[in-house]
Amino acid sequence: MKLSLSIVTLALLTGATGAHAQRALVMGDGNELCATWIKESASARNGVASTKYIGMAAWVSGYLSGVNSTYATLAAPDPEDLLLESRVTPQEILEKIGDYCAANPGATLFRAGDALVVSLQNRL
Repeated sequence: MKLSLSIVTLALLTGATGAHAQRALVMGDGNELCATWIKESASARNGVASTKYIGMAAWVSGYLSGVNSTYATLAAPDPEDLLLESRVTPQEILEKIGDYCAANPGATLFRAGDALVVSLQNRL
């Protein structure tokens, strides 16, 4: 099952993280740079999250939910719930995005989300 899920995710993300990236329309905060995530997440660590950070975190949540739904649908007849099966917590999602962004400040939030999907998939 892990192999078939890997193929499904690879199909979903083909080119999204590779050197020969395909063009994909990314809406909203997915286009923001990781440098913006780093700056805005500082407000959340200080106890008062900025509107921008809340929007970016919501974008990540929506992106992961969409990938998760597609992942489960395409993995039929033996679907797995990527978010549930990987046992990831909302706090861990934000931390992993932050870690990726710290290492890749010029990348987009979309790329950080893709990297997180691969990371979660490796847990299965």
